[in-house]
This record gives sequence, C-alpha cells and structure tokens, in this order.
Amino acid sequence: MSRAELILYATPTGPLAEELDRLFAQFAERAPTTAQTYPPHCTLTGFFQR
Repeated sequence: MSRAELILYATPTGPLAEELDRLFAQFAERAPTTAQTYPPHCTLTGFFQR
C-alpha cells in the first residue's frame, strides 16, 4: 500500500472569496508573483502521511 502526503486547508467561499479574488487580481496586474497561483487559505495542519 502506498502512502500519500497530505495537508488540510480551509478556503473562503461566498462574498469573502469573491472579494479576495478581486484583490488578488489587482495584485497580479501590478506585481505578479507565484503567490497568486495559490488560492487564499488557512493551513489547518502540517503535512502528514496517510
């Protein structure tokens, strides 16, 4: 059996997600970075194997 390395994130939905999408788009226009390739999130766990 193979093991996978996982991590658990919480991501916003609804109006908060929409506002963050607009904000990230503005940042990407001005000074794009690799950070804009990841959705806004809160890390809930470190990496773990399952």
